[in-house]
Amino acid sequence: MKNKEGKTGIGNRGKRPNPSIFEKIKTHSKGKGLDSYRFMYYIPPINQYAVLKNGWDIDYIDLAIFFSIKEFINSGKCEKFIDNNNIVWYWVAEGKIIKDLPLIPINSESSISNRITKLCKCGLIERNPDNKKNGKKHLRLGGNIDKLTRNSSNNNSD
Repeated sequence: MKNKEGKTGIGNRGKRPNPSIFEKIKTHSKGKGLDSYRFMYYIPPINQYAVLKNGWDIDYIDLAIFFSIKEFINSGKCEKFIDNNNIVWYWVAEGKIIKDLPLIPINSESSISNRITKLCKCGLIERNPDNKKNGKKHLRLGGNIDKLTRNSSNNNSD
């Protein structure tokens, strides 16, 4: 069955279409264009060897999200929260990640949240267990980030 535009209704039922990169920039720059759009310009090289060696079920998009979170936390502009155990947590909104990474094909905060869950399973990110009580999603860097450094990379120079 075809709709008014002549397209079938089967396929992306219930999903928002992914906006183009330029639509994202236009939206987040409030129509002012690329020069006023503040996003993460550079994504560090990805250590594929470390991902494969550790058996992590993540891809380039997951790692781009990880580096976006890491850069924001390290920027000092991130809102901090210290829990009762004196552990520092940071609030990183999923919308900020979407804005920082216009090239990733994700436009929903729930998709970003699902990707963060994958990063938590790998130990690259940790979620505060009291997030529901706090009313915000607080994160911190996980214990496995050292496994992404050059020290754990493949020494073969094929």
